[in-house]
Amino acid sequence: MTSSGHHVEPALITIPTSDAAFREHVHTLWRPASPGEFEARLRRVFPRVVVRERTISGAPGWYIYRDGGWSSSLTGDWWDDPRLPRVAVSGDGWVREADATARGLLGIDDDDPSTHYFTDFVVPGTLDDAVSLFQIIGSGKVLDATILVRPTSGDIVALDVHARLVDDAIVAVFRLAGDVPAPPEAHVVGRP
Repeated sequence: MTSSGHHVEPALITIPTSDAAFREHVHTLWRPASPGEFEARLRRVFPRVVVRERTISGAPGWYIYRDGGWSSSLTGDWWDDPRLPRVAVSGDGWVREADATARGLLGIDDDDPSTHYFTDFVVPGTLDDAVSLFQIIGSGKVLDATILVRPTSGDIVALDVHARLVDDAIVAVFRLAGDVPAPPEAHVVGRP
């Protein structure tokens, strides 16, 4: 609050700063809250996120660490591995293609994944967040993050995802993520 009684919105500093999709998603979701309340909201989709209040002098601000802290961007382009699961989703949200590994991980039983909509794999309670991210990626921003998804088995799975717009489809490459804390209401499956 300022001396005039007006609420001052904190500067939202997302880390890594290079992730434009995450930054836009954070700004889309932000509403006046405590850092802990906002962290809880973001963790419904981004299980590693940490929100910390900036304690240096000046304008109020929050550091929002997508991966729980600063991490090196020098980990390589893991998503270029052709053996990893890949899914292509149309601009209107229908799964166009899913390779055999992706179908197995997501619980798609048949060879025709087009009967599934992207929201079939959304963790309960996160539909608005998932739709927002889908639109952000569809606008051309790349997302590299660990997110939670729900395959048709009903288990919640933590995945490292690289999603980007390719021509007129969103293409996502993913792998199981490790060391992800489970939300209290869910069983999370991840890499050992």
